[in-house]
Amino acid sequence: MPASNIPKFYLDLKLYEKALKDWDTPFTPALGIVRALDVALDLIEKDGMEKRWKRAEELGDWTRKQLKGIGLELYSRAPSATVSAACVPAGVDGSRLVKVMRDEKGVTLAGGQGELTGKIVRIAHMGSITREDLECGIQILKETIQELSGKK
Repeated sequence: MPASNIPKFYLDLKLYEKALKDWDTPFTPALGIVRALDVALDLIEKDGMEKRWKRAEELGDWTRKQLKGIGLELYSRAPSATVSAACVPAGVDGSRLVKVMRDEKGVTLAGGQGELTGKIVRIAHMGSITREDLECGIQILKETIQELSGKK
């Protein structure tokens, strides 16, 4: 494998190897992220992975039912337990939809990537996301689609 001359900073393992000889790190660690990971792992350990998987699956089933209920077509025939994707209705700019929801309404969902940019939205239902979070997000999604399509 050829050597890379791209600056690596945090991912430069040679710098870590050198620093670890003195029980040090080459850069200040991202302590907030390390602490957040520790808390998240404690929560997972407390609940148990099986319970978390089941919860995500149940929230996913519920989310997809709600998306269909507001008239959206699901993108996948075999959806993930952790995220649901729905097609943006014709006449609605999916990229604008995501931006308006985030910037004007305070609700974050993901848009499509690559060839799906502007064509789908993705809603996560894993981790600490609750049904109440999803209910709020789907209601605002419905309202925003109506606003952007001119149907109120």
